[in-house]
Amino acid sequence: MKKISNKRSSWVWPLLYKIYELIKDNPEFAQWITEQIKEIIESIRKKKRLNYKEGKPPKIINPQGTSTLVPGELQMMVCGKSYMPYPEWVFLLEAFRNLLSDYDVPPNDVGYWYGERALSGLLCVAAWKLEDGWGLEEFTGFRNISEKKTVGRGDLWISIGKKKDLTIEAKALWPTGNPKIVVKSVLKKLDEAGKQLDSLERSYRNGPKKTEICYVIPEFKEYGAINDPLKIREWFITLSELLELEKVSIGAFWYEDNPPYDDEKIYPGVLIISRTLPWKSNVRVKAARKISIKRGI
Repeated sequence: MKKISNKRSSWVWPLLYKIYELIKDNPEFAQWITEQIKEIIESIRKKKRLNYKEGKPPKIINPQGTSTLVPGELQMMVCGKSYMPYPEWVFLLEAFRNLLSDYDVPPNDVGYWYGERALSGLLCVAAWKLEDGWGLEEFTGFRNISEKKTVGRGDLWISIGKKKDLTIEAKALWPTGNPKIVVKSVLKKLDEAGKQLDSLERSYRNGPKKTEICYVIPEFKEYGAINDPLKIREWFITLSELLELEKVSIGAFWYEDNPPYDDEKIYPGVLIISRTLPWKSNVRVKAARKISIKRGI
């Protein structure tokens, strides 16, 4: 913080004391001052959130991606189509986007800042919107953990078409900046989801492959480095391009104009990162079962 020079202090402090005297004995004046300060702060916020038309938008270099960039609406960009579990995954993301847009009332309230459970619920509803689609959230099933059978919950069973079933385990991530660091965190979350999926007994595995998901919900400082539409768009595009190199599919959704904010933080949108891999069998559990049979347990 800069120190006030002696020349300024000669008139600043008397002025502040005079304002204090006026406020102390006049509640109406104090309320008026408070409203004026709120208006000034709000005007500064609006200036910080520049309109995207004031600058040249970054070029989207992604031949495999699709995007719908509409001013003032929830933006959508899809990358990594070749890594999707099924081609219909794009339709699922579009249905998810429509549901999210129907709920959202930016900048006051948006569905994605309620976290993993809320987002998985929306993804489940999106599956029901598709032809021959269905979904079931928070199913109960048996897991094999450390050679022991336990009862646990899985995040999501969905189908996005005939014989196109998926078992999903989802994690959430709340990054604050550097996309390169975010990529490492996303891959770690996907690995965690994959381990949980592999612990499911076979009868609770819906579909020929497992689908790991990470919801990325960025939260930026309102007066930080990423606080205007162009920088927000650039962040989402950069992260999507970096993630596609890791052989995952990406659905990116964000607001450029007047992004949602709370407690001096901006929550511009969410990314759904998915990775589909073959199921792994738990060898230790199988061996333990053979031993128990020999011993007659």
